[in-house]
Amino acid sequence: MTKKRFSFGNSKTLVVGRFWFLETVARMPYFAYLSVLHLYETFGWWHVSELRKIHFAEDWNELHHLLIMESLGGDSVWSDRFLASHAALVYYWCVNDPFFYNPRTRLLTAFSPSGCWC
Repeated sequence: MTKKRFSFGNSKTLVVGRFWFLETVARMPYFAYLSVLHLYETFGWWHVSELRKIHFAEDWNELHHLLIMESLGGDSVWSDRFLASHAALVYYWCVNDPFFYNPRTRLLTAFSPSGCWC
């Protein structure tokens, strides 16, 4: 007799839930960079509206991916929502720190195989 481990639904629900988790966390670099740009502009340290427009558009794109996954039921499992929100929070602060100290780095090459996300 074999036991199925971690069988919290059918395979479609698991795949959509995993993709929803990924989309939730994937928004964080854009959100962190926008947060730093807004902070710098508020303090009057740096004004680059073009970067804000680009990264807002990228975040908007990720938002729509997330909304599609939510409509497919990706956020239906409580544990997925809990893990995604906490992982996103940790990831936000991990990527927010380098942007705060050097916003000219834009999105770090460590987060992208091609070296640039825009």
